[in-house]
Amino acid sequence: GLVKAGFLDAWQKSTGDKKTIIAIVDTGIDGTHEDLRNAKIVKGYDVASKSIISGKSNSDDNGHGTLIAGVIAGTANNSKGIVGAGYNLGLMPIKALDASGSGTSSSISQAIVWATDKGASVINLSLGGMGFGHDTVLAEAISYAFANNVVIIAAAGNDVAVTGGNLDVDPVFPICDDNGKNMIIGVTATDVNDLKPSFANYGKACVDVSAPGRRILSTINHDPATGGISPNSYAYASG
Repeated sequence: GLVKAGFLDAWQKSTGDKKTIIAIVDTGIDGTHEDLRNAKIVKGYDVASKSIISGKSNSDDNGHGTLIAGVIAGTANNSKGIVGAGYNLGLMPIKALDASGSGTSSSISQAIVWATDKGASVINLSLGGMGFGHDTVLAEAISYAFANNVVIIAAAGNDVAVTGGNLDVDPVFPICDDNGKNMIIGVTATDVNDLKPSFANYGKACVDVSAPGRRILSTINHDPATGGISPNSYAYASG
């Protein structure tokens, strides 16, 4: 995926800056993972418990957030695992999804505001779908982050397994929750042949970027098949 997207060339110009903080609004991050423990992970926030997350702790009881963290900033040149797209970026864990990977518009909104107030440069939302309605509070949180010069990235989602959904016809959120003002960089998946995988949502109103998203290897701390704890592990994932 990194080769296909041209990151080897991009790294000649930049591998990311630790002062650029990426808030990962997700299930948390396992900061103890062998391929993330050398990354810069600043303090984060658990929305449910309203408590601070220590950067080097394990706040992920699902695995998805750790997967996303690896894609973004897995450590380079350590003879372990994988490497992230911007491996010198800083990460901020924001736990807004529970152990099952579920959350609410309210929890996502609180996470966005907290990350904005605490200095996030970018907010990554690898979440969403039909379960989130066109929620005013979520739209206001996105507007708040945008007004404070935070870059917001959101996934198109994988709502219809056979064909993917047309977001121009059936919008999903938060990717489409920018009140038509293009405040969100929406991302959908491509495969090794630069084609749309069957699962990937699409639509020109909400999607801005297509990037490799099928069988991407990354860090994880739970077995995707059983849900059991699996420290210092790796898994292929699509989305």
